[in-house]
Amino acid sequence: MVDTILHLIENGDEIIRFRTVNEVLNIYNDEKLNELYRELIESKVVIKRLKNLEDVSKIDDFNGIHGATNFHLENSLPRILDCGIKAGESLLDDIMIPILQRIKRRIFPVDHVFHIFPEIIMCPFLIRAGYIDNDLQQFLEKRIENIYDFVRHKNYDIYDERTNYKGIPKAFKNKKVIKPELYRGGRFSLPLIYDLYAFSLADEFLDEINKMKINTIIEYIIDERYNKLDTSYGILLNGNRSYLVMGWDCKLPEIKGAITSEILNFLEWLSFSNIFRESNWCKEAFELFFKYKTDRNTFIFTKESLNEKNGVWIKGSHMSLGENRRKKNAMEIESTFRALKILQKNGKLGDVT
Repeated sequence: MVDTILHLIENGDEIIRFRTVNEVLNIYNDEKLNELYRELIESKVVIKRLKNLEDVSKIDDFNGIHGATNFHLENSLPRILDCGIKAGESLLDDIMIPILQRIKRRIFPVDHVFHIFPEIIMCPFLIRAGYIDNDLQQFLEKRIENIYDFVRHKNYDIYDERTNYKGIPKAFKNKKVIKPELYRGGRFSLPLIYDLYAFSLADEFLDEINKMKINTIIEYIIDERYNKLDTSYGILLNGNRSYLVMGWDCKLPEIKGAITSEILNFLEWLSFSNIFRESNWCKEAFELFFKYKTDRNTFIFTKESLNEKNGVWIKGSHMSLGENRRKKNAMEIESTFRALKILQKNGKLGDVT
């Protein structure tokens, strides 16, 4: 394992060198780390990603938060966090302080089904960045309570009779209608993938009761009945004859022939849960995961599993950690770093010998 870590430090670019020392070796303050950090914040990748985050021309409406470009907040913020930069760094704080003030203002009215959706989207990224205040903590705890109150009954009957609804657009002809009681006031009783990611980051400040509720939510989503629900759940009634697609569910990614970015993310994000780690899905995913291990104790995933393209970060569209992919060993370096992080979080670092 030591040789594998040294390989990353000696051959990786700025992000992976810094994050390997900081997060894999757990070194937080020494001369070498400080030197690596200075190289990091001066790197072209960090400078470009900060500019993407700084573009707040549309932040006052929902389009500035939710979308698939590098400038949308749900992508630009986690992409800079992937560099290893967090709250307390003035380069980030100077950009984020006005953004934090803006996103506290509600975008949708109280009777809109997306009333709290922007906060659901941004909650995990603000936690990960370190911008945690009482309002954010209370919001997360309310989300946990809201979801728990529904899923604890193990109820997977979430759809209403479509014939009860008029004026459903033709574009939604193949989608089922979710029962309105499951999203009154925008308080979705079903978990979204943003919620799942937030749970994975909140262990430090949640009490045991909330952790127990999260375990119940995990039990709900790893049940085969949950994975038989429609992708993105279905459609929502918003007012009179207005319909919207709900958003992204937490269904376990399908394990086929090749590992995907979503499988890698789930292995990392849900590593906090013993229930998940003991699931058949997790065991099967790790069997596939180790097929990408080399004789040199490194990993080489496919380009598709570490793709970097226009799309949404939470769905695995932005897996680049800044390596120059024209380098011969770029994929091996990025793959190995991600593999070590996943193994570390799952208590499996000893499996790389």
